[in-house]
Amino acid sequence: HIAYMPGPALPLGWWSPGVVTFGWYFCVVGFVIWARAIFAFGFDNLALLYVYYPADGRLVDTAIYGILRHPTYAAVIRFGLGMALLNGNWFALAFGLFMPLGMTFWLRLVEEKELIERFGAGYTDYRKRVPAFWPRLGAYGKFWKFLISGK
Repeated sequence: HIAYMPGPALPLGWWSPGVVTFGWYFCVVGFVIWARAIFAFGFDNLALLYVYYPADGRLVDTAIYGILRHPTYAAVIRFGLGMALLNGNWFALAFGLFMPLGMTFWLRLVEEKELIERFGAGYTDYRKRVPAFWPRLGAYGKFWKFLISGK
């Protein structure tokens, strides 16, 4: 677990309070993204129920899914990075920084291929319009508004 991963400690200094602050920031934002994704898409879909009932699957591009293509993965990345910063060691930080790379490989090689097969050109267009984990620079206002208000 990234919160308890052993390793050599990050050096302490004037930046240490900032590291802890960023750690909590990423944890809180990650949790809020995850919660909003559940309310926007439904727990059944997040639990991969559509794998067993593919006919019931649908492409959602509203709410948080209009800002981030994979908000639950985005939440895990932020939460993992936050836990790594709070842990305060190099191994946890390296793991937290490589999480987006591993998730990108998983998405490209497995999950998005299946989504393209299922939804065709609709998903391909959606993939071009909406980034996977981090909002586009012009969408940060919409992103924060959604996180705070849910609308």
